[in-house]
Amino acid sequence: GSSGINAEYGQYTIGLVGYPNVGKSSTLNSLLQEKRVQVSSTPGKTKHFQTFKLKLDGMDVTLCDCPGLVFPNLAASKSEMFCNGILPIDHMRDCVGPISYLIEKIPRIVLESVYGMKLPVPDIELEKGRLPYPHEVLREYGALRGFMTTRGTLDESRAAR
Repeated sequence: GSSGINAEYGQYTIGLVGYPNVGKSSTLNSLLQEKRVQVSSTPGKTKHFQTFKLKLDGMDVTLCDCPGLVFPNLAASKSEMFCNGILPIDHMRDCVGPISYLIEKIPRIVLESVYGMKLPVPDIELEKGRLPYPHEVLREYGALRGFMTTRGTLDESRAAR
């Protein structure tokens, strides 16, 4: 039938659908009890729709795996998609948006304590309570980790990743 279940013939079709990198292929490997589908920590490993046959309690089951689906109109922004692992970090061209998104979500004290950073404190009365600027976070984190370009300047792009 249209639901993917044809119980009178003992046939079932189950599709795994979702965002990239949420474990669809890993779930399929688990159900198959062997590694039949390639998996990766980088989104986008599954390139096309795949089906696998399985016998379960005498019934024929078809498992379907598909590439991760991204509905850009449902996500708030491209920055959010990078930060949530929906888009591969290697495709990020501008790091300011994603870093700004993180700064809005993570309090200064948490950034400082988790990453061992000491971010500049605004000293002008008008700036009291402002969030850190993305370049302040990137420079501090990059300096702590020694992320330098071949010309000896801080590599903010590497720090962002």
